Amino acid sequence: MSAEKKSIEQAAEDFVSYHKAGVLDLDHIENGYGSVSGFLSAEGQPSGDLGGWSIEIKAHEHKDGWVDTVEWFEDTYQIAHYRLPFADRITPEDHTPVLDFCPDFNWCIEHIEDLIEQGYCDISLDEVVEGVVADSVAFEDYLEQTDYQSACTISCCINHRKQDGSDLTEEDVILEMTYAIQNLFRTLGGDAHEMLQLTQTHKVSN
Repeated sequence: MSAEKKSIEQAAEDFVSYHKAGVLDLDHIENGYGSVSGFLSAEGQPSGDLGGWSIEIKAHEHKDGWVDTVEWFEDTYQIAHYRLPFADRITPEDHTPVLDFCPDFNWCIEHIEDLIEQGYCDISLDEVVEGVVADSVAFEDYLEQTDYQSACTISCCINHRKQDGSDLTEEDVILEMTYAIQNLFRTLGGDAHEMLQLTQTHKVSN
């Protein structure tokens, strides 16, 4: 595959060449989908992450008589988030981001707004091209103003004891607050200093 050719263009060529002669109605495909690439985009199924898609060729339609699969990448967006703030991540699962993929930018922004409202951490949005993360997107510019402002108010509820049962020290509290501030500035960028309101609640429970 040449460097200039997109994977779906190569997939379209393979899809045609792998079929028995006369099986595909190319005129119908052109009229209904615009091109074989358009047919693949409409009729294919998501396959894995990073915008991977595929379509199956049945054995009785394949030129060699077996089931085959044609694969390609669609341009998409990747949303990543963590369930817990960095300081609370312990297990490998905690340190593994949850990933969502969608080519609809507006849906991505709405999903990010939902994630912020639910309190998820270290949210990022990236553009994925040909199965590779190509660029980061500053999603803050597209959030509703009310959501943007509400994200600037952080309430850190710190329990008196750690998960192992030992007491929190003053250094632990400072560390928790430091991570919260770092996450805020990472999310809001240069505007954070103008809008920052930080509320610390230290709940003491014996």
